[in-house]
Amino acid sequence: MTEIATLYEELLPAAVDRELLESRYPAMIGLAREVLGVYANGFSLMEIWPVGFRTYNLIVPNFTNIPFSLFGLGPPRDLLGLAMFEASRTAGCAYCTANS
Repeated sequence: MTEIATLYEELLPAAVDRELLESRYPAMIGLAREVLGVYANGFSLMEIWPVGFRTYNLIVPNFTNIPFSLFGLGPPRDLLGLAMFEASRTAGCAYCTANS
């Protein structure tokens, strides 16, 4: 029997196809691309539990006031990104740190 080294390896067979995600959630993924500048690989894993994926994509932009930042009304994006990075690193969340 092969030993699985990480949670990622355990979940990978259940990951949802990227094209399917983009067809289901074009607005959410588009917003994440605009804010992060990349497609977050974690989306395919979060969609294993669809409620988790949708909740994440509603809560994070609203907690960080992203809608206002995109229109230039909130704090500067670089300052917001720095605050997100430091908060994530302090909390010890490697996923959030990498995506901020």
